[in-house]
This record gives sequence, structure tokens and C-alpha cells, in this order.
Amino acid sequence: MLSMNVKQERMWGMLCHLSAFTGCVIPFANIIAPLIIWLTQKDKSNFVEEHGRESLNFQISVTLYAFIAGILTVIGIGVIILAGLGIFNIIFLVIASINANDGNNYRYPFTIKFIKPKSTTIYKNSTQTYPVSKNGSRSVIRKCASCGKILESNDKFCKDCGSPVS
Repeated sequence: MLSMNVKQERMWGMLCHLSAFTGCVIPFANIIAPLIIWLTQKDKSNFVEEHGRESLNFQISVTLYAFIAGILTVIGIGVIILAGLGIFNIIFLVIASINANDGNNYRYPFTIKFIKPKSTTIYKNSTQTYPVSKNGSRSVIRKCASCGKILESNDKFCKDCGSPVS
């Protein structure tokens, strides 16, 4: 699994979120584009798998909310909800993309978890997370205790804040 370096993980994680903007041009591409990225990259990085899943869940939720708001246009309130939903979508896509590019995990608000995390057990302590992969082995994702950034497994110092990693 884990065949990407940190810079690539951050880029693909950010693209999982930004690719949803294709839905502004092509109907349902806000779901299809992140789905393609997630399906092709999820086995290469736990970070990308998590961001792709989160992006997909959010886009499916937003599409469902838009469908409900579309029905509510009959009574007039749906137009206001659709406009607010569009602004909400853009704002949180940008926030999630920035967080992914910075190496942070992000959870969208008001998201229905349609796609659940793969069946993994996660062990956490102050600096490391140990997800169990499909074959049962543990892969180590290290995080800086000072700033919380995701680190490569062989880093001795955090590249962002310079603090030593234990």
C-alpha cells in the first residue's frame, strides 16, 4: 500500500476535494471526479483514501440536499436553500482542499457517511496512528506531536515546524 511520498499524498488529497468543482460544468461530475480519483489512488495512501472518502460523502450529501431543495422550490423556499447550498459547497470545498494540502485531516459538516471507512482498527497515541491494512499488517502514519502534520515514516524532524519526532 503506501507508495506515495508526502507531497504526492497532499496533492492527491487536495485533488479529491477540488475535482468536485467539475460538477459546475458537467452534471454529477461533483461525485464522479472524486470517485475516480479515490478509486485509483486509495490503495496507494491512507491519507488519500480518507480524503477521497470524505469528499465523496460530502458531495453525495450535497447532491441529496440539492434534490430535496429542488422539490422545495414548489413552495418557494427551495430557491433560497439551493443558493445557500451552493455557497456552502464552495466554501467548504476550499477549506477542505487547503487542509489536505497542509497535510491535515478534515471533516465536512452535515455530511452523511454513505461510504464507511474500510474495516480497519486504528490505534492512536500522541504521535502515531496504526491502521490495519487489508492483509492485516499495520502501516504506520506518523504525525508531529507539535503541529499535527502527517510525516513520512523515516522523518526524524517535522518539515513544517522543525520539532523532533519521537
